[in-house]
Amino acid sequence: MSSAARQAIELYVYYKVAETQAAAALQTYEQAQAGLGGPHPRLLRRTEVGAGLQTWMEIHRSADPEADERCLSAAMAPFILGDRHVERFVPLL
Repeated sequence: MSSAARQAIELYVYYKVAETQAAAALQTYEQAQAGLGGPHPRLLRRTEVGAGLQTWMEIHRSADPEADERCLSAAMAPFILGDRHVERFVPLL
């Protein structure tokens, strides 16, 4: 593995948002994301909804994913129900 590959950290962050708050949460996310450098994190939603909750996933691959994650975490805090799970990965190739 190259030293560049060892240093590149990717963050996978998932959390729950009330389906009734999804539109407002998405608007907040887009506003916060606009203030970040590029590339912007990807935002995904699990296809199924359980108990009125959506599961959202952010994938951070920027030069400073930790800073981007902190910014989005602060912006999204009013909408997140339960824990915001952050997992860190490094590429093997």
